[in-house]
Amino acid sequence: MAKPLDPKKVKLIVADWKTGAFTQRKLAEKYKLSNGAVAKITKGITHDNEQIVSKGVEYYRGLEVLREQSHEQDIKAVITVVEEKVLQLNWFNNAAMKVAEMALNSVSEKSPPSDLKTVTDVFVGSMKAAQLVPYYPNSTTITNTNAQQTVSEKILTLDDMYSGNP
Repeated sequence: MAKPLDPKKVKLIVADWKTGAFTQRKLAEKYKLSNGAVAKITKGITHDNEQIVSKGVEYYRGLEVLREQSHEQDIKAVITVVEEKVLQLNWFNNAAMKVAEMALNSVSEKSPPSDLKTVTDVFVGSMKAAQLVPYYPNSTTITNTNAQQTVSEKILTLDDMYSGNP
């Protein structure tokens, strides 16, 4: 009888597989398992994190180019701006989720269809505003370049982001 696999090892194999950086054969070599065992573990699992790995490599390569050119101040500035933008996106995502949750909680099974449409519009608008759509694998974002829009921006402070107040 085959020895049961360590659940921690299975999680590591799945995590590596999702990066898209390994073949089943390479994973079998890395974790000292048979090709068949790895094939069973990875069956039906997609490379969900492949795009993140690709963007991460691009980011770190960009930093390395700056480092090679001795642009340490540029590196610090890039890292600071990226960290701030991530904080802002996380804050906005949380705010959009709160709005969507409030909208969903405001309707009942007996609500008229107009209420349900309003809630759906709020929910979808919140998801779009939080820019969640681009993070789902295999999704498509359509941009209408003919549309004229006025965008107003509110500069968020770190206090805003950490307090959780949108």
